[in-house]
Amino acid sequence: MKKKSFLHNPSLFLKQTASAFKNTIVKHSIPAFFSTLLILLLLVIGSSYLNRSEEEPVKSAQTKTVSVYHVGKAPRLNFQAKVDKKGVLTVVAQSGGIVQNIYHQEGESVSKGTWLIALSSNYQGASVASLQRQLAQTQYDHINATYDTQKEIIAKQRDLANKSDENSDELRSLADQTLTDLKDQLSTNEDILNIINDNIKTLEEHNDNAVNDSLILETKILKSQYLAGVDELKSAIRTAEYQVDDDNPPAQLSNISKDVTLRQLDLQEKALDLSKEVSRLSLAITQVAESLMYPAAPFSGRIEKVYVQPGQAVAAGTPIALISGDVQNNVALISLSDSLAKSVSQMEPSIFTIGNQQVSLYPSYISKEATDGQLYTVFYNLPNEYCSSVTDGQYLSVSIPIGYPDTGSAIPYVPIDAVSQTQTETVLYVAVGDKVEYRNVKLGNVFGRFVEISKGLKDGDVIILDRTVVSGDTIKYER
Repeated sequence: MKKKSFLHNPSLFLKQTASAFKNTIVKHSIPAFFSTLLILLLLVIGSSYLNRSEEEPVKSAQTKTVSVYHVGKAPRLNFQAKVDKKGVLTVVAQSGGIVQNIYHQEGESVSKGTWLIALSSNYQGASVASLQRQLAQTQYDHINATYDTQKEIIAKQRDLANKSDENSDELRSLADQTLTDLKDQLSTNEDILNIINDNIKTLEEHNDNAVNDSLILETKILKSQYLAGVDELKSAIRTAEYQVDDDNPPAQLSNISKDVTLRQLDLQEKALDLSKEVSRLSLAITQVAESLMYPAAPFSGRIEKVYVQPGQAVAAGTPIALISGDVQNNVALISLSDSLAKSVSQMEPSIFTIGNQQVSLYPSYISKEATDGQLYTVFYNLPNEYCSSVTDGQYLSVSIPIGYPDTGSAIPYVPIDAVSQTQTETVLYVAVGDKVEYRNVKLGNVFGRFVEISKGLKDGDVIILDRTVVSGDTIKYER
């Protein structure tokens, strides 16, 4: 064991030998010196041989474990999906005021339209909106109370106008009948006048010695009476003809008076209807304004949180309460470019990470038009059992398949870190059996930390995603 120790530690042995050599020179002179030198030479040669025989064997090439991606399978890209909880809503104040009452607390169930709180205009509890509503209500009630009476008056005035016109028509009809009688009477009087004239002429022709003077005078007096009657009849006839003619002003005045009266009544009736409708709308407006002082539940659900307290002054937009609906429709939204949105696979599920669970979901809809600038939205319906696991506006990690498996529609997207570039070429490493080879490729569009490989790969290629390998390395991967 001691000798082996010297062989494995030549330096120590040389020191001991040198010390012995010095002592030998002193004691035994030259023969001893040569003997010692020969022994030393043999020991050095033996030590070199033993060290060379104990060298470690050359290690074999190491097999590397790598991550790969198979061309021909739909690649997956990681995104962040925003949760939109349709059944959870924060009710905010729609008008400023002072909180007077809080009608419901956390955990209570409410129906749609149920008042949550009451606001007032001042700390005494007065509400200007309520007073305006009462004023509008009084005006509307008054119009409603008198509406039917005014309608009845308008109807009677319309009947009066019609009756007046009918009366004028009847009077003209009577005047027409009188006109006929007057003409007959005029004709009779004219015949009598003709006879009187003949009598006067006869008397004058046989008036010898003025024997017929008195008779002629009486006849002429009678003639003058009939002439006066004829003139009166002609005047009456002219007046009657004027009145009965529909083209003359008397008839036109009657018709015009009727039309004007009826139109005025129509306008009055429309004004009355308009006044009633305006009053109703004014009341509705004040009712809406008053309702702003009483924020209500937009749907049936449960109150999760009340954010205000009595006496607190709030402004429009101040959060009042958080309500979760009885029926919820939670949606996850992802905004993508046009090319990616059109390439999202609907044959393979997207993998969502919710808490510590992996959930497979298919897109429910992909927008046909840009919804956020130049981005398109992909919609996913989240199962109801995960409603309590997500919050509104939360972002979830999701792995989305791009393209379709085993078809030319699969676009190879690989992490940018897997691509090696020089001044003259762009290289991806691929697995051929258990060996590494490289391929010259052409890059396409870049999306986040992924890049599209537009040329240089073929269906079935296995891309190595690690950059710790070089061509010729031995590898292993999950097949």
